[in-house]
Amino acid sequence: GLGKNMSFEDLTAQDGQQTSGIGNPPVGWNLYLNGVLMTSADDIRGQGIGAWCGVNNDCNGAGKDGSYGFGIWNSGMPSVEISQTIEGLENGTYTVSAGLMVGANGSGSRRTTQRIFGNLNSAYFGNDFEYDHSLLDASEVYSFAGLTEPVTDQELQPISVRAYVYDGTLTFGFRTDGNIAAALRDASNGAGGDGWFKIDNFRIQKEGYIADDAIAVFSQYMNTLSEYAAQDPIIYNETKELLESKIKEFDAITPESSQEDINAAIVDAKELIVTVSAAMKAYQKLSDAIEEHYNYLAEYEAMPGAGTYSDEIAEVEENYYEGIYTNEEIDAAIARLDAALDACKLSEITPDKDITYIINNPSFENWSATQTNNTTGGVENA
Repeated sequence: GLGKNMSFEDLTAQDGQQTSGIGNPPVGWNLYLNGVLMTSADDIRGQGIGAWCGVNNDCNGAGKDGSYGFGIWNSGMPSVEISQTIEGLENGTYTVSAGLMVGANGSGSRRTTQRIFGNLNSAYFGNDFEYDHSLLDASEVYSFAGLTEPVTDQELQPISVRAYVYDGTLTFGFRTDGNIAAALRDASNGAGGDGWFKIDNFRIQKEGYIADDAIAVFSQYMNTLSEYAAQDPIIYNETKELLESKIKEFDAITPESSQEDINAAIVDAKELIVTVSAAMKAYQKLSDAIEEHYNYLAEYEAMPGAGTYSDEIAEVEENYYEGIYTNEEIDAAIARLDAALDACKLSEITPDKDITYIINNPSFENWSATQTNNTTGGVENA
């Protein structure tokens, strides 16, 4: 098939050996821990995994295929995604299935957000009433496999999700993290390992075009865009106008629309989410900078150059509210404020005046750059 190493039988990345320690990511798969792509066992250790991450034969059950499965166990689990991408598919619904181990032990449950996914669609291990939906990933069109968590470290149970392909591309795999609250659990497992898993036997089956699956994905994107519009964000004018016009255009999409029209709307909506999100982040960055400079102005208001500095802040702020700046112009506007601040500071430099204040952090009392926000005996940021 088009998938690679779907049952984790290729041990090449682990020098042909199974592992009960930390191995390199398996052949054919992309492993992300805390959103960072892992390329080696050292990368994995760098994300705090010190117990087990790799492929071995310590699994069984109806979901198993071949000799081996992949998994991660650690006392504290990071955000995990293992996935791969297939391109050139015919658009439509595909069933992605796998064997998944989520198991309790003598200390209780270890279920958190373990789920398989395909594109925007996902299937959580348990029943819908076993999760706090407000804490699940709102970017996914999620369903629930309704599986029961046995007391096991090995048993792989079959699980599947219907994944909709709208642009010929299917990214599929597995996700989890250590969020016990999402699984409506009040206490961590005393032995650790909340969110751990074993996975095996990925399979993909083409189902054809199913309108409800297409609309479910489109509706998810529309919900995100509608939430953006409801916030009435201060962003670049043209981006805001595009958001408003596209939402009106998308109102014409219904389950009776053609597959081509729905797919095109999904692609447009997905791209628009990226555009609007970037604009919101850029304008938030400028808003934060404006607030910071007003704080500086209050500190330096007695200086000769304070009036000019105030005018510069006011003009940038006016342009901000009017949505004049493109995303690319935001950094230039912030640089303009920084330059005005420097000019204000320099305006008070006269003979015999103590100007230590123009030095940044002269006595190293500001610890905000350190990871611990405190004094350190180790190696830290400058």
